[in-house]
Amino acid sequence: MAKIKEETNEIFWTWDVYSCVEFISRIFGIHLNEQECELIKINGIYYIDSIIIIYELCTNRQELFEALKKISEKAYNIFIAFNGIQIGNSKKQILESMYLNYFINSNNKLIINLLIDSYKVFINANNVKELLLEVTSLKNNILSSFKSVKDGYALINSKNPIYNMALIEGQEKEKFIISDYRDIKERLFENPLSRGAEEKETLEAILSYFLNYEHDMK
Repeated sequence: MAKIKEETNEIFWTWDVYSCVEFISRIFGIHLNEQECELIKINGIYYIDSIIIIYELCTNRQELFEALKKISEKAYNIFIAFNGIQIGNSKKQILESMYLNYFINSNNKLIINLLIDSYKVFINANNVKELLLEVTSLKNNILSSFKSVKDGYALINSKNPIYNMALIEGQEKEKFIISDYRDIKERLFENPLSRGAEEKETLEAILSYFLNYEHDMK
């Protein structure tokens, strides 16, 4: 995985304020109230500690554009949150976003991570591999469209972190082989977070993706 050799801040780029805020709350323990969410909806940008939230569908879009100009030269670990169910629309939204295009093209110190919202329907339908294939395609499109960015992780916006543990393990391997599959599966299955049948099935699907497609998410 790509690393930037200087202090980086996190940017969460979203079209859904509440799902983004929930993820930040779970990962960083930073809780935003309704008033703060409303400010994000109006201004489109919100600073808290080393985190910046960008909401493209804000009311004051010109002010957002001016704010983006002021922060475009620092190093960032950017998480682009998108709807996994409507991934065709999400792909278009990401690649054709005037604001995101401007920000990425103005900065050569970005690591781009993809954060999948609305993933649950794929788990219920046993189509996790299909979701990951679509996300791989999206990531490749982003990397080919924006040559200066570095490749980060694809993650799931889930309350249960066990799925992202599996995704990170798979993406960290240069080549994912059967022994990796067995070792990681055994370790994750021993984790209390994977005690249910659904969790185990989903973990197997994630690890099988990396085994069968030879690390396509790189």
